[in-house]
Amino acid sequence: MKNALLFAAALLALASAVAAAGKLPPEFTYTIYVEGQEIGRSTTKVTEEAGVYVFDTSTDLAFNEFTLSLDTRTVVDNKTFLPLRFTYTGEKMGTLLDGETTITGNEATCVTGEHGQSYTSTRTTTHPEILLFEEYVMDHEVIIARAFWEGGPEAKEYGILFPSAATMSAATIDKGSELAFESDTKEAYCVKLIISLQGGSPYASYYDPERGLPVYLAFPGTSTEVFLDEFFDGKPVSRYRKH
Repeated sequence: MKNALLFAAALLALASAVAAAGKLPPEFTYTIYVEGQEIGRSTTKVTEEAGVYVFDTSTDLAFNEFTLSLDTRTVVDNKTFLPLRFTYTGEKMGTLLDGETTITGNEATCVTGEHGQSYTSTRTTTHPEILLFEEYVMDHEVIIARAFWEGGPEAKEYGILFPSAATMSAATIDKGSELAFESDTKEAYCVKLIISLQGGSPYASYYDPERGLPVYLAFPGTSTEVFLDEFFDGKPVSRYRKH
């Protein structure tokens, strides 16, 4: 009986969080781990302008021979969280990168640049909505979760654009279990979202409607985990930690 009451309380808390969701924190940071080792961080500042949210993110990481230092800006509709524009500049494994993507409906125009040379291409999808997936740029994972959540809890398919590669794929997002998720000091009632990229391994995003952010993401195919610093107080514990 006690467990049933606790679960009912959890569902009521989740419903209340959903009703209160909407605003985003002005700044948040995610710490990224691979195989139990910290490899870098992604910090985002959020501003709201007329009809849009603007996410300015700095991502820096290094893992073995892989390095990434990228400054990005993502502009999304402030109701649907669907992306409208994405710009980036930085360096990936010694290659200088810059680019801009604009999205209209199911079409994306990508300008990609490497070492001063730029290329323009157009990508379309049969799906009515496009989401972005730039590797390790964590505001994109926030936007993926929010776009799905704002659109309703049923499973949906999206076009997925990888901006710096100017390639379009597809993904299915589905709502899994509702659960109490804990760090050493905090607890959140989360919804587990399962994101299945076409041709890739599914991964999980533990979305907290009250914060409007995922607190944890797990990519089993690459032994990668991502922790929201505020929730874990900067002291995450990896499931892949070495004994």
